[in-house]
Amino acid sequence: MCQLRKPAEAPLPQHASERASEASTAPTCLIEFIIAVQALARQVTAEDLAAGCIYPDVRNLRDISLLVARAVAQKVRCTRPTAWLCTA
Repeated sequence: MCQLRKPAEAPLPQHASERASEASTAPTCLIEFIIAVQALARQVTAEDLAAGCIYPDVRNLRDISLLVARAVAQKVRCTRPTAWLCTA
């Protein structure tokens, strides 16, 4: 069951240098998110779509998680060889 949460308080203003460092990492994380979404979408079969499902079967969760993680890791390794995690 979903529960409504209290809205978060507005964040305190940041120093300009902090905003600049966050802005430089945000697009990379967005790209990684898009790679993950595309990898997930490729796992939806014609049978899933025919059944009205937009996500792959949950019984394949481990295999699909591995494929998604591999796609994101490969992208990170190719674009940022020294990066381990998305920090944004």
